[in-house]
Amino acid sequence: STPTPLVVCDEQGRIRTANPAMAELLGTTTEELGGVLLSTWLPVGEAAGGAPQTNPHTNIVTASGGVRTVEVRTQAMGDPWGRQMYLHAVVDVTPHREERERLRAQGRTDPLTGAGNRRALQDAVNAALTDGIGSHALVMMDLDGFKAVNDTLGHGAGDELLVTVAATLHTSVRPQDSVIRVGGDEFVTIVMVDDPAEVDTVAERLRARVQAALDRHPSAADVRVGISAGTALIGRDGRDVDELLAAADERMYDDKRSARS
Repeated sequence: STPTPLVVCDEQGRIRTANPAMAELLGTTTEELGGVLLSTWLPVGEAAGGAPQTNPHTNIVTASGGVRTVEVRTQAMGDPWGRQMYLHAVVDVTPHREERERLRAQGRTDPLTGAGNRRALQDAVNAALTDGIGSHALVMMDLDGFKAVNDTLGHGAGDELLVTVAATLHTSVRPQDSVIRVGGDEFVTIVMVDDPAEVDTVAERLRARVQAALDRHPSAADVRVGISAGTALIGRDGRDVDELLAAADERMYDDKRSARS
């Protein structure tokens, strides 16, 4: 009657009895579990002395094909005839895992645009430094004339524009690359490049795609918004986030001055 899923197995790992909570977790019946090897449902290894041992943290696939994350606790016990048995208590921790993932995502994601935040940027730079595969560049982008959108059309229109920029960047880089919003109208992408000499080419491609999206946005009929870009090669131009941002920022403002002239 306990709500905790329980199953009792013999030394060969065959299920001798299971409670209704266990059957419900697996999406089957207690009758269908009888005599079945526990390894059909749970990964089972062998501990010292030949006793069956389950991984304390593992995934199971239910009868309907769903995947649940569970914690398993095993205890040796004897039956009334003195035979060795093993009691396995299985706790479904899937909701807790999903909540942790949600909170972790919230802590690393900009709530407006869905891009990463400064914490995600630090993680992306650290990953790039330890990747060992190819070179990685930080491409910084800043919107030119964005303040006029807020002043003329309102902050709602400005927010829509920022969402458009983030969405465009996400579709312009590979899934393993990162898109981060580092400030009001400043974005950063961490991208892998095959050749460090191609960094400026990659940055210009991204800048052109974002500019095209800005030009198509409804606000473009009232306010012209441009975009400038600057780059830093991770490792060569620095290993610290602030150092890399400073290098990219300097080159980005060179781009702005060049555009003005």
